[in-house]
Amino acid sequence: GNTVYDSREDCNAIIETSTNTLIAGCATTIIPDSVTSIGDSAFESCSSLNSIEIPDSVTSIGNYAFSNCTSLSSIVIADSVTSICEFAFYGCNSLSDVYYIGSEEQWNAISIDKSNSELYSATIHYNYIGK
Repeated sequence: GNTVYDSREDCNAIIETSTNTLIAGCATTIIPDSVTSIGDSAFESCSSLNSIEIPDSVTSIGNYAFSNCTSLSSIVIADSVTSICEFAFYGCNSLSDVYYIGSEEQWNAISIDKSNSELYSATIHYNYIGK
């Protein structure tokens, strides 16, 4: 009966209903296709998060969204993402592979704010078509 937040599709996350923003996730979260943004600090310091898939409904990844997720080693990012905010992947020292759905040209068009060097240190796999 909560009209402000929901956890749709048994996603193991808290979503702000009015904005479709995922505001709190965990290692077992599966981001629903209806989420349009990953909120600030949504997964921050979730040390047991190993991998995550950002669906094609998401356009932005907020400040500190995945910061200090020390076990995060791979992430799939849809080509719908247009912005990755400050410190989104700060401290993700295990991040080795980024699987990007789009082309290298599309990747280079994403607005990636400061302090995301871990993202740049990873191997970017362009034109990823999924599992």
